[in-house]
Amino acid sequence: MQKTLSFIDTLDYLTALEKRMLKDRLYLTNFKKNDYFVKEGSFCNKIGFIESGSARSFTNLNEKQITNWFIFKNMPLTSYYSFVSKLPSKESIQFLEDTTLTIINHSELHSLYNEFHGIERFGRQISESYYIWQEDRTLSLQSLSAKKRYEKLLAEESHLLQKVSLGHIASYLGITQESLSRIRKDTH
Repeated sequence: MQKTLSFIDTLDYLTALEKRMLKDRLYLTNFKKNDYFVKEGSFCNKIGFIESGSARSFTNLNEKQITNWFIFKNMPLTSYYSFVSKLPSKESIQFLEDTTLTIINHSELHSLYNEFHGIERFGRQISESYYIWQEDRTLSLQSLSAKKRYEKLLAEESHLLQKVSLGHIASYLGITQESLSRIRKDTH
């Protein structure tokens, strides 16, 4: 939990009281590899901050798992659609390795939003970061060739190749594993 607490301490727009109130609502949880944070069709009423470990989001389409995203330490983790809308999740989030999360529940966070402007700003920044990432991902899938998407992945997140299966990476890039193998061969 220390990484999340240290990050909160860097937020100069939060008052000492806001920092303490936010920290008081956080709790630490450990998950094993292949455990789920949320399953498609269930409700996600919490947001976590990865202290160590990693996860991936996927949806099931025509009996295939389609990888939406990967997440690693020091990043927020939630099924954002479900967390905000209070509707069932459209994705599953599964841990790729043993993972430790600092978590806050939806009701606790929203109670703090209502009481403290700085904490509401903290939530807005998480939302804005998520939106920027999502728009970048969508534009990449729509406008870049498979090779360019792979090259972008190498440039921005090369650590994925050591932690994630090629099948999951291919799915994330929107291509078959065979196509990924050909692209990798041409790239190296």
